[in-house]
Amino acid sequence: MKSIEKDNSLLFKVRTYLKRIALPRETTLLVAVSGGVDSTALAIALKELSQKLYFSIILGYFNHRLRSIEDEQAEISFISNLAANLEVPLFVGEAERGAIELKAVQEKRSLEEVAREYRYRFLWKIAEEQKAHFIVTAHTAQDNEETQILRIFQGSSPAGLKGIPGKDRKILRPFLRVTREEIVDFLKEREIQPIEDQSNRNQRFLRNAVRHRLIPLIREVFPGYRTALKRLSIKMGWIEEFLQEELSRRDPWKATDKGWACSMEDFFSLPPILRLYSLYKLFDKTRSKMLRRFPFKFLLPLVEGSPEKNLKGVWMKGDIQVRVSKGMLYWESNIVQEKKKGYLYLLEGNMNVTVSGSMKVEVSSMERSALQVKGEIFDKNAFQTLFLRSRRPGDSIDLPRGRKSVKKLLSELHVPSKYREEVPILQGDSEILSLFLGPYGLPALRSKSSIINPMNDPEKLNPIAIHIHRIRGGEDSEQSE
Repeated sequence: MKSIEKDNSLLFKVRTYLKRIALPRETTLLVAVSGGVDSTALAIALKELSQKLYFSIILGYFNHRLRSIEDEQAEISFISNLAANLEVPLFVGEAERGAIELKAVQEKRSLEEVAREYRYRFLWKIAEEQKAHFIVTAHTAQDNEETQILRIFQGSSPAGLKGIPGKDRKILRPFLRVTREEIVDFLKEREIQPIEDQSNRNQRFLRNAVRHRLIPLIREVFPGYRTALKRLSIKMGWIEEFLQEELSRRDPWKATDKGWACSMEDFFSLPPILRLYSLYKLFDKTRSKMLRRFPFKFLLPLVEGSPEKNLKGVWMKGDIQVRVSKGMLYWESNIVQEKKKGYLYLLEGNMNVTVSGSMKVEVSSMERSALQVKGEIFDKNAFQTLFLRSRRPGDSIDLPRGRKSVKKLLSELHVPSKYREEVPILQGDSEILSLFLGPYGLPALRSKSSIINPMNDPEKLNPIAIHIHRIRGGEDSEQSE
């Protein structure tokens, strides 16, 4: 491989970037390579600059197993030769064939998103094992433009419209101001012919469709779009910085033992954009296992609401819930979603649900004339929300004879341990109202606040009955125990 010491625009931009971020001496960089034009040029450029700037590089390649075996073997062979010629270590990982496609279908996500998740998981693993200080990717000026255009049509926030950040925690992107023309010229000077990934032309991938169909049209209608995007990035950066500073000064949320809470008054004293940003900030802190992005439409009723609208209820998405109770807002993890036998159902009107495949739950409204003091009857008007769920750590119920731990109660009542995560629990707002133990041959345990007094203003009652049956031998032969 021929090496040309003469500096050019690409090397100048990369050197300037590394000096600007003040890369420490003796740093190890893990360079993500694919065998394509961009990552090949990145690996070579960093190797040529490494000695003068006192850092070292290693290469990381991940095979997604999305293409033919012949294409994959050609790519791995090229990357292996590249690493040998640069005299740097190469670390290779791969997915099981079909695993990425299956996960994308199961989780209703794009193939690109799942493939990126697999690749970064591998890169972080190698970086930790090899004690690399940073991961370096070959995102270019063209990638940044495509990302901005994608995010414009996806309705992104100012942070998204800024484009790809040049440095994101431990990820470096020294090519963000480097053009495709500069990369091609750089490789020509070194007589390098990279592998061309045919999937880059497959327009079933959204980014490829933007690159090959949308951008040529934009270039035709708006010849100066690149300058406009750069200006947009600068303006959105200013807006994002202002919003973050303003939020840090006015953030109303306080940590609790279950998550975060704030008063409705403090929340709605913020302008809508800061309400939204405060919720996004909580999402980042929550580290959801089920959600990678938080849907804007999920939060919109809350962001656009007001105390005068008498907001009530529970918003649930994945393993996160937002609830309103007694003038307070609560952001909490929906813990039961992480359990194999966990469940949570919001009780809205008449409904039938199956719990953990072993019980049938029927909820129905009642006539006031049929109201009884005893039994599985509750006043829905007494609580803003009612939902049925499985047991959570730390649960306790306020019984007429005193407050008791649910875990301890189930043990004392000799409920078999394998059923304890299935016992239906009725919760209203923030307190447990009842444990339904009838399916296990035991009477239901009800809190003091759940007991209905029909003589206390019966016209305001909204009684509902809840019946829970064990399923024996399949749903066609269910019966009550």
